[in-house]
Amino acid sequence: MIQMKKGEEAELLAESDGGSFFSNDSPLVDWFTANARYLLLGVAAAFLLLLLLYQLTHESTQKIEKDYFSAAQAFAQLEKNPHAQESLLQLSVLLKQRPELQPAYDGLIAENLIAAGLGEEALPFGHRAIQRTAAENHPFYADYASTTLLIAQKQYGRSLQESKTLHQRMMEATAAADPHKELFGDPLFFVNLLRIVSLEQVLGLATQELATWNEWKKWLEKKPSAEFLEQFKVGEVSLLNYAEARIKQLQNP
Repeated sequence: MIQMKKGEEAELLAESDGGSFFSNDSPLVDWFTANARYLLLGVAAAFLLLLLLYQLTHESTQKIEKDYFSAAQAFAQLEKNPHAQESLLQLSVLLKQRPELQPAYDGLIAENLIAAGLGEEALPFGHRAIQRTAAENHPFYADYASTTLLIAQKQYGRSLQESKTLHQRMMEATAAADPHKELFGDPLFFVNLLRIVSLEQVLGLATQELATWNEWKKWLEKKPSAEFLEQFKVGEVSLLNYAEARIKQLQNP
């Protein structure tokens, strides 16, 4: 530590009396005095700006919460009555304003509208959901979902063609793939076959329908899944009961 002699200290203090930055004659004090009004105005302006930003942020948060709540209410109404155009319109507007809500509602809205026979109305929501998840989903599942939208538009001929193409691709993938690596689940293969046989029935293709039912039964023998079949039961009539009755009907027209 540097020690200062008493004489030097006194000399320094004497010199500083006339030139201190904090003396009345200091240029710094003069500047503050001359510009005090502008400084106060600047501080006031900064405070008002911060207050405005807070209010805008607060109002924005409230608006977001209100929109989220409105979307939930509109969807609840749509679930009760898919034909409620007012609820559907409100949801369409809110999902455009709040794209972050689209992943939560697009698929559900499309599903409800398709179930109610409103295929055309379901298209924008269904397409958006498929496009958004295309990178996440395996192509087999994406293709199955896309065909669902074709069926919703009653394009049964094209839907059958797409479903058969998907079936062939799954068969080829199964034959070529590592047996320990699952490319798709059995349920997808199962419901796609059901889709094919249903479309063939709608289109009056009896010979093809019979062949598909027989293929379906053979597949079922290799992969028994009674628990999964229970999901396709109406009252006491199971899907297997229906398949057997339908096969007999097709064999003996």
